Amino acid sequence: MTRFTSMRLLLMMLVTLLAAADGIAADRSAAFLPHAGGETAGDRRLSAHERFRSVRVAPGGPSTITDVYLEQLKRSGYNTVFLSDMVGNNETTWRRVAPETIEQWLTLARKHDISVIAVSAFVEPLTDDAAPQVTGGIGRTNRPSRGSSVPAASASVRNGIRARSDDQPAMRLRYLGDEEVSAALRAWETFNKGEVIAITPFGEDPFYLGVPAEKQVDWARLEDIAAPGIPTLGMIGEFALTRTTEDARRYWAPSAYSFFALIMYPYNLGGVWSHPLNHLTSADPDDDLARYVHDFVREQYTRFLFELQPAQTVIPVIQTFTCEGEDAGIVPRMRDIRLQARLIHYEMQTTLRQRDNYAMAYFYLGSEDQAGPPYPPKGIEDMPGWADVVGQENELMEQAFRSNQPAVLPRRRAVH
Repeated sequence: MTRFTSMRLLLMMLVTLLAAADGIAADRSAAFLPHAGGETAGDRRLSAHERFRSVRVAPGGPSTITDVYLEQLKRSGYNTVFLSDMVGNNETTWRRVAPETIEQWLTLARKHDISVIAVSAFVEPLTDDAAPQVTGGIGRTNRPSRGSSVPAASASVRNGIRARSDDQPAMRLRYLGDEEVSAALRAWETFNKGEVIAITPFGEDPFYLGVPAEKQVDWARLEDIAAPGIPTLGMIGEFALTRTTEDARRYWAPSAYSFFALIMYPYNLGGVWSHPLNHLTSADPDDDLARYVHDFVREQYTRFLFELQPAQTVIPVIQTFTCEGEDAGIVPRMRDIRLQARLIHYEMQTTLRQRDNYAMAYFYLGSEDQAGPPYPPKGIEDMPGWADVVGQENELMEQAFRSNQPAVLPRRRAVH
């Protein structure tokens, strides 16, 4: 007998976002009224807040940003790109690009009218036993993270997920010193002329790393001094739901950030909080994914995100990657990408009550952004049909944003 759930009922009753978009006017210059919000760290940066409501973020990027690459992003409907100043790890410290490289990146972004979210991690997973360290996290790295893999999906994280067990030792970390942090921030501040709309101190999920809230607040203080013109971006994902509420709140610092990235990787990380998905073994994979998105956002809201101020826009980051050799049932289908984008868009506006939120980010692009063995990932550019689907969803989100079209749950049969 076919299961009939409340989620199924909603999915059947509400018209699709695609159908709603058919009636949207073609004029893309329509003004969008600012969101009336409360006091927050982002209030003095309303221009960034306005841009955040409709960012469509390309995941990562090559070591050298080019005109061709940025034009490719724009053709696919992206208007923002994650750019990391980290180019590797020498076993104890990050290797960062020269300030002149950041200047070149931002000059190109300005030329192509692409916004930038800067990734400049202030905590480093270690592999050198002699290095100074602090401990945290719930897994162990087998190799250092690659800075180009953002956000929160480096090979080390995936290895930790795959090998995760209760008796594993804690991840070993090193926090950058105040001067190191300030130097990294100053490079972005010096050359920024408005294209950098946020900077994040994380290359991985802070709940996975176990970075205490007080350390995050301290970084925010340094950011206000060294880069006062750039808002801060926090991160939260599935690993926040693996701990007790009391334990998890040790790593939750909402006052430290202007905006947040909500990282949702249902097929790779669903199992870490006892919600595994597999579309090959499921009797109703669409319903399972819809329930996952709803339950994930509801749990994050109930435990953490209810504290956010109205102007603290949340950017959903959805799973558009797979890893070599994974079970076919946890490789997202093209329809899974559509469902993730439309369902989480709906949850941003309803569960999170961010009625003006049309933001979307994807992890990861692929090809140029290899996190290395033993599980090389494949992204949007590597999988047949994925790039077209993401481009269509970006276009749809832009149309909905321009016309102030409220989000609706998609009717699954219309999502191909």
